[in-house]
Amino acid sequence: MLMLKRFRWVALLLCTVLAVPFFPARAAQGGQVSGLVWLEKTVDGVFSNESGLSDVVVILEQQAEDGAIIQIDRATTGKNGKFSLAAPSAGDYRLHIELPAEYRFTFHGLTSEALPAQGRVSTTPFFHVSNGQEITQYIGATKSYAAVSLVAFEDLNANGGRLNSEPRVGGVQVDVVYSYAGETYVIATDVTDREGSVTIKELSPGTYQVRIALPANYAVGPLGQKISGFYNCFLPETEDTGITEPFSVDIKQNMGFGAGLVKAGSVTGTLWLDADSNGAQDPGEGGLREAEITLYSVSMGVSRTTHADSAGHYSFARLQPGDYSLEFQLPEGMIFTYPGTSLLSSATARASVAVTVQEGRTCQVGPVGAMRATSLSVSLFADLNGDGIRNEDEPALPRASVTAAQNGISPTTLQTDGQGVARFASLRSGDTRLTVVLPEGAVFAPSAQGALAVEGAQSRADATLALDGAQAETLLPIPVTYP
Repeated sequence: MLMLKRFRWVALLLCTVLAVPFFPARAAQGGQVSGLVWLEKTVDGVFSNESGLSDVVVILEQQAEDGAIIQIDRATTGKNGKFSLAAPSAGDYRLHIELPAEYRFTFHGLTSEALPAQGRVSTTPFFHVSNGQEITQYIGATKSYAAVSLVAFEDLNANGGRLNSEPRVGGVQVDVVYSYAGETYVIATDVTDREGSVTIKELSPGTYQVRIALPANYAVGPLGQKISGFYNCFLPETEDTGITEPFSVDIKQNMGFGAGLVKAGSVTGTLWLDADSNGAQDPGEGGLREAEITLYSVSMGVSRTTHADSAGHYSFARLQPGDYSLEFQLPEGMIFTYPGTSLLSSATARASVAVTVQEGRTCQVGPVGAMRATSLSVSLFADLNGDGIRNEDEPALPRASVTAAQNGISPTTLQTDGQGVARFASLRSGDTRLTVVLPEGAVFAPSAQGALAVEGAQSRADATLALDGAQAETLLPIPVTYP
């Protein structure tokens, strides 16, 4: 009996061990991407129990670390339009979709996940698949499509409109672009012919912008009065491109645009670091590369920012003729240098000048110099023991008037605060003339003679200080007394 029981336990254990390989556990990694390709009856991008579309090739793709696109799985839809693909591991994937020849894609983003396209091939944006996750993707198709037309012309009279006598511009690259979730996709690309015309057909309905690459020596011209092939519809985007405002185009619709181009002008100049703070650009003084230089025109929709190179040179090319503002923003701790060589000489870190751009010409802006700024704090206190040093028990003197004047700068007058301090936050290095006027009843203490030009009991005194630009702040204590 005992041997029989032992045999039963051993047999049960063997059955348990041997049974394991015959019942594999569900995979711990990977997920499933399934979905439906449907044919729209009412082309609105929304699935409403419409029929599935067969013979659609759907490929699951993944991007490698080097940017290459790798095919992971592939399926072809049957009559019901359904597909199912396996993602072998967690990660970011997208679908590549190839419709049958007579079909195009519908609106993106409502129900359909396929990006707009020119023709029958598109992809979805990348999406994330977690381990064990099942994701459903819907793809909408239609037999109709939209189109975009463009005429590029030289706007000789710069009025934003196209006259029959104005020449057309061929060889202009035209991109139809689509923006979604912070990404911009180029949907279609073509080039204007010798007559300056191009039509981009077989587009998905949707909301787009059109971008043009500017030919050499041209800029985007003035904006026209309406959206039409007879008016310029483009705004400057970058130095090399122009772009329309976003627009929507539906199936069986052809949106027409004009691209008015004008002969471009340019702006150039220098921004240098006045290392010795003498107001002149000396040999060896290079550019201030950290400063931002912005050229803008609100009316023309232009705003471009650049930096000076190591020699101080900067430039803006391909500009529409007209009036602009050129703004210089210096880095922290810098101000414009002394008057003289520099076009700007305000003791600030930000200033602008007006410039006028002419067709086919370069506007040479005068040189702008920057120097290191320093600050000055004047501290007045009652010198009770007459030693010229402020002790903890010696009170501050508020409401004293302190004026600082430097060459080429309007004098600045401050009052000492409750701590007896008047602080001039942004001054140039070099000589600074001070005038200090005390409130009624106070005079300068004899110990103040080292800091100010005073003789006897005076309530007004002057001083000249040599400020060092390499020193962030200068502190000038001034003792006073009450006779």
